Amino acid sequence: MVKENPKILVADDELKNIKLLQVLLLTKGYEVFTAPDGKKALEIISSQKIDLVLLDVMMPDMNGYEVCKAMKADEKNKFIPVIMVTALQEESEKIMSMEVGADYFLPKPVNSLELFARVRLCLRIKELQDELMEKYDKLKELDKIKNSLTYMIIHDLNNPLATISGELQLLKVGLDGKITEEEKKDLGRAFVGLRDLQMMIGNLLDVNKMEEGKINLIRENFRLTDLAKQVIDQMEVTAFKENKVLSLEISENIPLVSADKEIIKRVLANLVYNSLKFTPSKGSVILRITYKPEDKFVNIQVKDTGRGIPEEYLEKIFDKFVQVEKQNVRTGRGLGLTFCKMMVEAHGGKIRAESEGLDKGATFTIVLPA
Repeated sequence: MVKENPKILVADDELKNIKLLQVLLLTKGYEVFTAPDGKKALEIISSQKIDLVLLDVMMPDMNGYEVCKAMKADEKNKFIPVIMVTALQEESEKIMSMEVGADYFLPKPVNSLELFARVRLCLRIKELQDELMEKYDKLKELDKIKNSLTYMIIHDLNNPLATISGELQLLKVGLDGKITEEEKKDLGRAFVGLRDLQMMIGNLLDVNKMEEGKINLIRENFRLTDLAKQVIDQMEVTAFKENKVLSLEISENIPLVSADKEIIKRVLANLVYNSLKFTPSKGSVILRITYKPEDKFVNIQVKDTGRGIPEEYLEKIFDKFVQVEKQNVRTGRGLGLTFCKMMVEAHGGKIRAESEGLDKGATFTIVLPA
């Protein structure tokens, strides 16, 4: 239902036209405001919660087109419907009305039945827009609360995880030489699980910051090859324990890159870890860095011999919490790849996934400005 007593503004430089429209609208219970010129009309629109504007085209100083254009340029007023009322009948006038954002065009002399029909329709549309915006604002507020709670919970998880890490390290040192090979494997799996949780928490926090525009990149010039070696050293133990081959290939004359060193390191670690996770025993993962001077971009590839990615998921796999709904196919439920995409693009680079099909592995390629 349309709300009671909607507010309608009538702007016209001729008093008789204002009086006629005012009388007609008052008979339907509308609250009517009047303006003799365009400037006064904009003043009323800015001070009152107007639901609909009836604008005469031909007004001195500021015509109806200019008023409508100014209204639609204002974020607060752009959804207020506008009906242009004019004696002009040229097709070009109708087109001009649409171009400045008017919703309808009524010719003079005004037909009362057509006027009432147009007014009812415009007010109904305005009411629906208001309801939609109200729900949207509530949804944004709920989403903000949810994100704040998520951020707080995830951030607070760092403390107990740090305690668990410290205790595991002490346990490992204290039990050195006193436990069986199987117990060593159990302890190793505990460390791997702990690292996974720490990586997931870091990704979630950074994705949240990135979405809110709060993450600051600390750029410095560094050798990408040195960073890649650190990542390989970090992941080699995992690869060895799972009987997988992890290797690094670097072409000659790789230039320095200007980027956030720690962020790029985490991007590479996420990609290598993701590939190791979905590569079977005795499979291989290659981290490859190449550079062509004519391109002025450094190419980073992480190629594996894992399960592969269905073609329809090559783009979706970078979305938050995406899950591939096919059996025996690599899936993702976290934020690792989302984190990679957002951080690479924040550096002015690009990332893409490629796969020749199931069980034929996948290749993730990053292109960064040199």
